[in-house]
Amino acid sequence: MVEADGLRWLEADFLSKVVTIGKDMNGRTLSVPFNSATEAVLLEMGTQLTRPNDPHEPVFPRRYREPDKFFPRAVQRAQDALREAGRDDEAARSTAYHGTA
Repeated sequence: MVEADGLRWLEADFLSKVVTIGKDMNGRTLSVPFNSATEAVLLEMGTQLTRPNDPHEPVFPRRYREPDKFFPRAVQRAQDALREAGRDDEAARSTAYHGTA
């Protein structure tokens, strides 16, 4: 089975909106459908490819433990929402943990 950090662009089918994630114990292909929000994130990430013509390039070029590197706007929005909810301490912790400003 493919883990998220092993996912390659060739495994993302934008026409059928499905990601192939490997095979089950019986050898059948496992596919997961994705919605338009996921498609938008993948398309945005696709604009940052270092080798645009290489379908074997990983979707997640860095460790997932660094979400601010993948989704800086999403991290910022989450921090803003925490601050608006009066949870400044949690927003500050997420900033310190993720290394964002």
